[in-house]
Amino acid sequence: AAQVRFGDDYYDKQPNGTVFRGMTVNKKSIVESVIENLQKGEAVTTMESWSSDPRTAMKFAKGEIGEGNHGIMLRHVNKYGTPIEAMNGLDESEILQPSGVRYKVLSVRKKEWTETYNVKTGGQIREDHSMTEVILQAI
Repeated sequence: AAQVRFGDDYYDKQPNGTVFRGMTVNKKSIVESVIENLQKGEAVTTMESWSSDPRTAMKFAKGEIGEGNHGIMLRHVNKYGTPIEAMNGLDESEILQPSGVRYKVLSVRKKEWTETYNVKTGGQIREDHSMTEVILQAI
């Protein structure tokens, strides 16, 4: 699998209070739908789990936790979330965002690639992959 890393600036030099949410999905159309919904500025209808540790969120985005070939990495400076690490003990630096938060999309950056795998019965399988970073502002 391709190594996806946005660089040390991404991991180590974010503004204080930056939180991250990583997801992985099986279809590129779902990534596009997530971005479209965020761009509409509609309030989220459920509580969301974010992390103050970008490495934890990247595990979700890369599919190390969960499955899929299309990763989404969201980030914003926390405005409404509450740390709950002391309650869940999962070592994920979890920040719980309340329902009703709305976001403004500040930028979208995407990396796409194709991987080819050999199969035991002969032949090859090609899979499309992507990693999308969305920078948000809670409004």
